Amino acid sequence: MVIDAMKQKARENKKWLGYIFFTIVLTACLLYYCFPSDAFRNYLQATAERMNPQYFLSVEKVSPTFPPGLALRKTRLSLKTNPDASLFMADSLVIRPEIWSFLKGRSGYRFNCLAYGGGINGYVHFSRNSIKAPFSTSLRLKDIHIDNYTAVSSMTGSDIKGIIGGIIKYSGQYDSYINGTGEAKLTISDGRVELLQPILSFESIGFEDIQMKMSLKNQKISVTHVELKGQKVRGSLSGTITLKKDILKSRLSLRGAIEFLAGPLKGSKRAVNTIRLLRTRSKNGKLNFIVGGTFTSPRFRFI
Repeated sequence: MVIDAMKQKARENKKWLGYIFFTIVLTACLLYYCFPSDAFRNYLQATAERMNPQYFLSVEKVSPTFPPGLALRKTRLSLKTNPDASLFMADSLVIRPEIWSFLKGRSGYRFNCLAYGGGINGYVHFSRNSIKAPFSTSLRLKDIHIDNYTAVSSMTGSDIKGIIGGIIKYSGQYDSYINGTGEAKLTISDGRVELLQPILSFESIGFEDIQMKMSLKNQKISVTHVELKGQKVRGSLSGTITLKKDILKSRLSLRGAIEFLAGPLKGSKRAVNTIRLLRTRSKNGKLNFIVGGTFTSPRFRFI
């Protein structure tokens, strides 16, 4: 009798578990298919505009995800004064809240983004439950194709190609970003940089690898380490960038060295003669230089 009762109870428990599972699946399906995508999209775009009226955010579609979160499709950020030029575009962006942070009186979110042929993932933590509160964030970049990110070329006025990866950390406020603090460790591989001003007969520099370390404090970016490695050239760079609200007007104060490696010289006769001349003039095989001015009007000279 006891065994029969236990079997009966087990059958009843399985039945209720089946009902619960069916209810969860049905609720999830209804939430997905009846989700107010347009309302959430309009809310996100209006919130972004209130945070900073000079920017325009557009999202093609918003849908729920599991674990709980939101998936944004075709997200695009641009300046209202120039809406056709994208500052950032993502094929997909998934945002999930960190539940425990809300219980502590703060708010935190994790995100995963597919953009420019690669991925960006990380988190953002606000000091209190408000998107206008001071925040800290960490981003990990992987296989981002710079040549697909036209905003870089537009900002620097130079054609830049390569694949970038690394980590960026930042703490500050959205309405006073140059007063924040942060650091970055980045690598760019298989790239080429078009020079804003030709250096002798060179209009661009190709490289295999660039390693960069930078930090931000007191409205200054300290470029502590930049090392370029290529088949024909090596270089290093360090210094500071004094930030302005208009990033393009930030002041450059950089010093570096460039070395043309020994080996067979190829290219045009003018380029070959230039490299021979530089090797003759260089000290210990290196030529020192400084970069001043601004991003839009840089000044370069050998010293």
